[in-house]
Amino acid sequence: MGQFINEKQFINNNIFLYEGRLESQYTRFQEKNPTFVTYYHINPIESTTDTGLLSVEQIIGSKSPLKFQKIKDFPVYGLDQIQLDLTETDGGLNTEFNSEVVILPNTINPSPNDFMLFSYLDQDFIFMITRVAYDTIKSNNYWKVDYTLKDISHERFEELERQVVENYTCIFRNIGTADKCIVKDDEFEQLNLLKSIFNTFSDDYLRMYYNKKYNSFITQLDNSKMIYDKYLSHFITTTHMFDNPYGYTTLYITNEAPEPLFLIKYHDTIFGDIERGKKPRRQWVCEDFINSSSSSIFAMYNVTDSVYSIIPCIEHDNAQLYLNEVLYDIIETKDYTDEDIPYLYILISKYFNNEIASLTSIDFDKLKDVNITIDNYREYMVLIPITLFIISQITKKFLSNSN
Repeated sequence: MGQFINEKQFINNNIFLYEGRLESQYTRFQEKNPTFVTYYHINPIESTTDTGLLSVEQIIGSKSPLKFQKIKDFPVYGLDQIQLDLTETDGGLNTEFNSEVVILPNTINPSPNDFMLFSYLDQDFIFMITRVAYDTIKSNNYWKVDYTLKDISHERFEELERQVVENYTCIFRNIGTADKCIVKDDEFEQLNLLKSIFNTFSDDYLRMYYNKKYNSFITQLDNSKMIYDKYLSHFITTTHMFDNPYGYTTLYITNEAPEPLFLIKYHDTIFGDIERGKKPRRQWVCEDFINSSSSSIFAMYNVTDSVYSIIPCIEHDNAQLYLNEVLYDIIETKDYTDEDIPYLYILISKYFNNEIASLTSIDFDKLKDVNITIDNYREYMVLIPITLFIISQITKKFLSNSN
């Protein structure tokens, strides 16, 4: 049945939709192409200016009271037009050149006397911000920034560099998300190293444990016995461990040993604890054959008589602890004095005991040296995914805007 449209509600709903689009991460793509500059942002704490007029005698030079935060790879919009103006000038560079650029919201709050360094045709152009304004009445929208060409001399660039007190890098893909887009250089390097280690662990893990034929992670030290862990597989899937948001190599695996109460049992496993941020509890597990009449891929290939599934059980003669008892002890005691303790044990314990206060709490050299060997082959099938989860959580923590 048709009905009359409430014009007021219709308009308000569309306004809310428009606001949602304005505030979404896709606002960064509304302009055609960003130009990446080195941005020198005034550090208000380190700088000393006239308390009444906020004026300075000298902006760049030995007498300048201004100190800057240097931000590399910072995107601005509209500067690409300047390239054409500069190259089309027959009589040389017009030092009186003035124009404007757009700066995205939730990046920096630009201010007059900030600088931008733009490199073009082996020449560095130094621009100074002269005026700053919002482009709409919304407080979190684009900044419109007027600027003027300040200098092109290398000497002036060196003077500007001497006034830098902090160095940052802009992560462009984080703009418009809940993650930091401006990160200190030392943290940026550590995060990149952590990402590199994550990728190495992921590649090694896939190569050693992923069976393409069964689309499953399997431990197989000989040709007769395969160990399959549906709880581990579910943990890998729910944490999107092998998803690639910037490519086409996402890996999705399914539960090849389903049961009606699986999710309830999963909640009480180590992985359920880990997802809820709790310390892993001691858990006993057993090995059992997969039902040959099931719909699993193993039944399809008629190999259920050689595939053992890990299942939780109570302590008895045929049961074993899911993780090494030493790891459980270290998590409880937080004692890392024994030099023979594997570094993954220490990292896992520090994470679950909230002892990773900064990225410097991680021994990157020891983490890089972790290897999957015959001796730890079965154990590391579980430890590596837990470590990958921890690395991803640490990365999220230190990139979070709430930090």
